[in-house]
Amino acid sequence: PIVVKIDHSGNITLKGRLLERKAVQANLEREKAEKPESPLIIAAHPDAETDALVTILDAAEAVGVASVSVATTSR
Repeated sequence: PIVVKIDHSGNITLKGRLLERKAVQANLEREKAEKPESPLIIAAHPDAETDALVTILDAAEAVGVASVSVATTSR
């Protein structure tokens, strides 16, 4: 799977790299190109802002990721 994490401060990371909000779509597009059938898992801290989640969901829809799951991480 493609795993994107959101920490308590709303920072978005992919493969341990911190992503700027405007770079999320391009990074998801690259991951999807490498693994076209992989589902996206968003691991969000319970205290994270919802706008970080919406940024990732919008990017996933834009690049055509078919399966998206959201899980909360432990505090």
